Amino acid sequence: MLFLAAVFLLSAAISGCRTSKKLFSSKKKITFIDTQVVLDSLKKHEIEFHTASIKFNAKYSSDKKSNDFKGTMRIKKDSLIWISFSPGMGIEVARAFLTPDSVKFINRLNASYFVEDYKFFMKKFNLNIDFYTLQSILLNKLFVYPFGNEKAAKSFTTETDSAMYCMKKVKNKDFSTQEIYVNPDFYRPVKLSLKQASNKRMYEFKYSNFQNFEEKLLPRTFLLVLQEQDKNFSLKMNFLKASFNKKYNFTFRIPKKYQPSNQHE
Repeated sequence: MLFLAAVFLLSAAISGCRTSKKLFSSKKKITFIDTQVVLDSLKKHEIEFHTASIKFNAKYSSDKKSNDFKGTMRIKKDSLIWISFSPGMGIEVARAFLTPDSVKFINRLNASYFVEDYKFFMKKFNLNIDFYTLQSILLNKLFVYPFGNEKAAKSFTTETDSAMYCMKKVKNKDFSTQEIYVNPDFYRPVKLSLKQASNKRMYEFKYSNFQNFEEKLLPRTFLLVLQEQDKNFSLKMNFLKASFNKKYNFTFRIPKKYQPSNQHE
């Protein structure tokens, strides 16, 4: 996710109508359908937009610390992600700028910056991810592992579980189990999990409290949990306001006095 990328960067650098839809559909009986039918329905219900602006608050937690912060995220579809962080009083402390090829970040607290490619996420967080997957994670669009290869979802099997469709793949090359839970009322992913038994590694993404922002359905609450052996990380974010298809400012400039930050230490 776009937002997820920027939160990772921040933690590294400084360590409408509102009709609600519940996380799970009603207990009505659903019938089995083929995986391709679920995929087609997910595609049909994706958000259509050119630009977006989202105000949020969030809490990042790990075994050693936790931080609360607010911010604004702006997206130009498939082109760039701009995120401004302001823990309080409207004062910006950090800004991120992501394109399909690069990751840029400035930290105003210590007057530093860095510019990386997407190998940064593997080096820093052991997460092999790209721009388009980050965009999908944030906007509640289907994504599967290997990230960036949504066609791989065609090999999943589909079951019914708790009034949901559950797309599942077992014994993937890198993860022993992948599961994607889809709400049949509005065909959006509400839970995605990646589990690797060999090294006790687990990624879990949960979406809830779906609401319409300018007639576009988004989850107001997003929860990410990462577990790897004895390490734990979580991110909970809330969308406060969202607008779409307007002209937004995507300014990103590295001040001359800022010094490069070594992100590989």
